[in-house]
Amino acid sequence: MLAGEPHIALTALNFCGLEMVNGRTRLATRFNDDVASENFGTAPLDAPAALDLGLVTLPRTSSTGRMKFRLAIEERASLSRTR
Repeated sequence: MLAGEPHIALTALNFCGLEMVNGRTRLATRFNDDVASENFGTAPLDAPAALDLGLVTLPRTSSTGRMKFRLAIEERASLSRTR
């Protein structure tokens, strides 16, 4: 892994202690309560590995990914503008 690549690492706080209003963590909500720390481990994951596990929906590792990310941000911003 190169030092400049994006990585994600999960900690114990991702699995308990920071529940949302519905009483579930974000990971439990995302995976319909079918989530356990042993499924993801604690080692930092690069973008493709995080995508394979379903932890991210859009990796920013390629120019296509960067373009899609930029377009998604611009579309979201356009919805927030008052007319």
